[in-house]
Amino acid sequence: MNFQAGLDVRFWTDVWHPCGRLIDIVGELGLQKLGIKRDARICQVFLDGDWRFRRCRDQRIQDLIRDIRAFPISLVENVSDGVQWRNGDDTYAKHFVSKVTWDLIRCRKESVVWSKLAWFPQGVSRFAFITWLAIRNRLSTGHRTSQWGHPQSCLF
Repeated sequence: MNFQAGLDVRFWTDVWHPCGRLIDIVGELGLQKLGIKRDARICQVFLDGDWRFRRCRDQRIQDLIRDIRAFPISLVENVSDGVQWRNGDDTYAKHFVSKVTWDLIRCRKESVVWSKLAWFPQGVSRFAFITWLAIRNRLSTGHRTSQWGHPQSCLF
């Protein structure tokens, strides 16, 4: 992975390594054990082509150091650091698109026959949601809440 001298990428809190955020792996104690500040940039830890880590006997941190050293990285001048958003299974883009992200994380199912009854362009979202709950038999009606042990009393 190439970075512009590592000036913009934070070592602990940015996702630059396949393991994810390193702070999530080692916790706050890992910062003390390795002697690397929380807001340190990659250029402050990766100097002259070598990682600068303090010796540590913690096996979890030693495993992380081994993974970091095995991950190829080079600091390149005149190449801007930046975020890349997943755009597909193996493609990335520079801009975030919520529709693409939604399509990546959601579970697709077949459209149900009654969907146009609840969801249509002129519909009010609040009423569409209530209709959807009613069709799915998920409304918390008095009968249903009484089955949960919360009897409803009606005064006429």
